[in-house]
Amino acid sequence: SGGVPLIPPQPNNIKMWVAKATHDNYLIRAAEYTMLASKSKIKQDSYGRLPEVSATTGFMQTINSNKLVAGSRNTQNTSLGFSLDFKPYQGGLLSATAKQDRYLYLANSAGLELQHRNVINLTRQSFLGVISGVSGVKADLVAIKSYRKAYEATQAGFSAGTSTEVDVLNSLSDLYQAQQKYTKEEYEYILNSLKLKQESGTLSIDDLIAINRWLKDKLSFVSRRDGNYTVIFPEESSGTARSDKLPTIPGLSGGVSSAQSSSSSKSKRSSGSRPKRKS
Repeated sequence: SGGVPLIPPQPNNIKMWVAKATHDNYLIRAAEYTMLASKSKIKQDSYGRLPEVSATTGFMQTINSNKLVAGSRNTQNTSLGFSLDFKPYQGGLLSATAKQDRYLYLANSAGLELQHRNVINLTRQSFLGVISGVSGVKADLVAIKSYRKAYEATQAGFSAGTSTEVDVLNSLSDLYQAQQKYTKEEYEYILNSLKLKQESGTLSIDDLIAINRWLKDKLSFVSRRDGNYTVIFPEESSGTARSDKLPTIPGLSGGVSSAQSSSSSKSKRSSGSRPKRKS
């Protein structure tokens, strides 16, 4: 399989992956916090109809240092005050604010439900994509061997004069199409593996490092002091350097582009030489 291990999801149980995703997915968590914040806003704004009571206290002390003046003495003053602020009508502001808060809460609740359904759907698709990818890549490898033997047989027939150039080109085209299908399904297998871990909230830099070992043109992951990583691409060895920063739980762009580049290079490995007609 070109160095890519065809491993089904572990555990190989779609219900366990869905349960993990609904509990640990970061988008679901973000939607939950947004919904809870809008719910707290309703409670906070409901206090606007209640009267506000405030208390003030004060203390002042006067010390007279001139003891020669008759009748002079030290004085102390303490004050305590209360104020009541009640606004029974504010031009409909409180009613409009309360209605806005309720609608916002309903919208965020619906957004949470939508995000929940999307995560379940994507988790199922990714899981089934990995399962079908394992079978598809294995089948493509068998098909490539079969088409390569058919091409060699057609080429031998052309040398013997029993096949035409069109037959040779058709068999060569079938071989290239099989290689292209293999490359595409291998790429989708890697991508679905990453998506499955992303949806379940378990995607980490270790997953990218593991996939990097499968590729022909390997990347270099350099750890930084802030806990993130710098990715060094193979082009740096040829003088064209570029680097991207990946967070502790990275996205898919670095691993996917490299996987696609590696898969494209694999499609160029197998090529047939055009046969020459005997004179």
